[in-house]
Amino acid sequence: MKVRFSIFIFLFAYLATGIAPDLFSENNKSKKRVGVSPFEARSVEKEKANLITDLFRSYLLAEKVYEVLDRAHVQKTMRELEFQSSGMTDQENVVEMGKMLNAEFMIFGSLSKIDNFYRVSADIVEIKTGKLLNSVNQKFSDMNYSENVVKSLVRALVRGEKADEFVFANKIPDKDPAKIKKYLETKCCAVKNKYIRYKILGFTGNYDEIQEKFYGFLLFKEIKMPSGEETLKVISNIVISNVFTMKNLQKTAKEAFEKNKEYDTFGYSIMPKKGDNLALEYRIYQKKGKPSAIEIYLVTRNIDWSAKKPVTFQHEIK
Repeated sequence: MKVRFSIFIFLFAYLATGIAPDLFSENNKSKKRVGVSPFEARSVEKEKANLITDLFRSYLLAEKVYEVLDRAHVQKTMRELEFQSSGMTDQENVVEMGKMLNAEFMIFGSLSKIDNFYRVSADIVEIKTGKLLNSVNQKFSDMNYSENVVKSLVRALVRGEKADEFVFANKIPDKDPAKIKKYLETKCCAVKNKYIRYKILGFTGNYDEIQEKFYGFLLFKEIKMPSGEETLKVISNIVISNVFTMKNLQKTAKEAFEKNKEYDTFGYSIMPKKGDNLALEYRIYQKKGKPSAIEIYLVTRNIDWSAKKPVTFQHEIK
């Protein structure tokens, strides 16, 4: 009787406070199966919402205490349920998908933009009970801070830690190429981690007269230890980051080969519009269907909106 009464007191305290229990504690030896539903894009590009989804999945994996369902499995289930892949914020649909995935918990949410600010909202629901266990959100001013934002939200969502209320981006240099290069190098490679090594491959960019900003891009290699698995990444002071796994490179190169093209593009891009020549592409070159090089292709604008000469940086893939 005393044991039952103690359990009742714990549950009452939990429901009264509304604080999510540490469902994913390292003390819990059996890994929980967690799925991440594609985040919905609200007044933002779908690619940006996809980036947030991928970052949530990556930081959950980094905790090394969860069994995180892979993206392909989640997308396959969404197609079977005839749900749209552009994002899902309906709790009942998320629970239904979680049951199909045999997941214990599902994370879902949205990325929105109002005026000049972004907001990520994320919820976690228990599939067995259908109850919403925790809900968090964070406002920030630049997509360059998306990794820090998601890292903060993951810990807030599943561990109950407090997320930063707001993240400003006004300290990012926007005119001096040398300062921008130093800033990006610090952002990508300054954190010491015995499981990750970094190698800077190159920096490029050009000044845009319309925005009065220098578009800077740093290409670097992330090497996981001790496996030696390599991932290419591009970060910028203006636009969102891009990640190139070997799987993505191979897939893009194969598609270019099948289209009889020298290269194909991958990830975030800026396509020129009528009267606006601003353009950005990440090009994956191929030789016999295999990735041979990655290229950053950038076109900025003169004050009269005419296009400047394209700036390119190419790195050979061995």
